[in-house]
Amino acid sequence: MTLTGYGPLCTEVYEITKPINQDYPDVIYYIRHLSSIAGRILEAMVGTGRLLIRLLEAGINIEGMILHHRCWLLVESTVMSGI
Repeated sequence: MTLTGYGPLCTEVYEITKPINQDYPDVIYYIRHLSSIAGRILEAMVGTGRLLIRLLEAGINIEGMILHHRCWLLVESTVMSGI
């Protein structure tokens, strides 16, 4: 079996096991280290938005790119719900 993409089940499992509204060590680490950067930051492959959303909430000038449509729908619904 060959996997060629990030399927819907992977997205759901990641969302369940790593909800966006948690304080993970990597989020705290990136906020601490990226907050001193004056320019824009790009997060490639945003996934569920777990990191991107928290960095935006921390006031970091970051943009993200995403290739998987299902992940984008999850990010969009999370932002719209105000989490």
